[in-house]
Amino acid sequence: MSDNENLKRASVVLAVDNLQATLEWYADKLGFGAKFTWGEPAFFAIVQRDRVAIHLSEREDTSKPIAPTSLYVFCDDVDALYEEFHRNEVEIFQPPQDMEYGMREIDVHDMNGHFLTFGQER
Repeated sequence: MSDNENLKRASVVLAVDNLQATLEWYADKLGFGAKFTWGEPAFFAIVQRDRVAIHLSEREDTSKPIAPTSLYVFCDDVDALYEEFHRNEVEIFQPPQDMEYGMREIDVHDMNGHFLTFGQER
């Protein structure tokens, strides 16, 4: 490890079948707003909520199912997110649960089958 930090951040890119529908879902269900879109019609976008950005890329070939990706999002209040997501009718795979490794987590699936875990330190 060097004394100088060079790496700044990383972003996951989630494959989606319909970018516009996915943008609406992330806004309506999870509270992420579109920060950036690319193309006409748009085929790539970045959604953001607070300091978390997720990149979305529309697939050209939709003949095969999407290989689901897992994403872990650190948060301050997982129970508040659970209540919000429940009100927004998000598919919740696991309600708030204390994990043996010191996190409290919920798991949800997005409309494309991606697995999103939201966790807070206990």
